[in-house]
Amino acid sequence: MAEGRKRGSPREEVLIRTKGVNHVALACADLDRSVEFYTETLGMNVIMSGQSPDGKVRYAFLGTGGEAFLALYHYAERGPVETHQGLLDHVAFSLSEEEFGEAKDRLQARGVAISGPVVRLQFKSLYLTDPDGASVELTVGSFRSEDVGKEVVV
Repeated sequence: MAEGRKRGSPREEVLIRTKGVNHVALACADLDRSVEFYTETLGMNVIMSGQSPDGKVRYAFLGTGGEAFLALYHYAERGPVETHQGLLDHVAFSLSEEEFGEAKDRLQARGVAISGPVVRLQFKSLYLTDPDGASVELTVGSFRSEDVGKEVVV
């Protein structure tokens, strides 16, 4: 923890203020098996599932009714080492529209390499890497009730 900060105390000045965790994404060897585990064993519900237009990536988004969700990805053409199967693919943090609008410029001014914005479904996202190499997504948007149970191609 940063020197001089008490656990849970907010910092006065921050570069970007997140609203909370949006989703955690896991790479998996067998998407159907993983979906079955999270739905049958842990009681989660499939919010949405689908695949990329080229069919190389299949995914399922699972939740329990709150805003944060679990994203499962299967990369058809990658081996276990390349997909980091069973490990974190990325973590996403929610931003307000205002923070999102300023995030890219602020981060680039600080020398942070960033890509995006990328728009998928009703989400708009920026991507960066943390100091240890973990992929981080900054996003604005959320699932709508009419999206639950849909299968889509994005």
